[in-house]
Amino acid sequence: MRTRRMIQLLATASAAGSLLVACSGAGGSSSSGGGGKSINVLMVGNPQMEDIQKLTKSTFTKDTGIKVNFTVLPENELRDKVTQDIAT
Repeated sequence: MRTRRMIQLLATASAAGSLLVACSGAGGSSSSGGGGKSINVLMVGNPQMEDIQKLTKSTFTKDTGIKVNFTVLPENELRDKVTQDIAT
């Protein structure tokens, strides 16, 4: 049951992160030389998101080969950042 919940949280965070990345124009990029890919994810610093951050390497990155670069901000700062990015 706990594993299923963590997978659901990871999927939700990945979807939300992808949306934030797309909105901010900070999309994925290829790293030089190795052909690996990475995405930048802006997320709020709360216990659930920190769990997802810890699990990403062993699940998402392992399965897809995509490295996730997290930027963790307090909720108010994240809201301001997203609002600014969407406005531009």
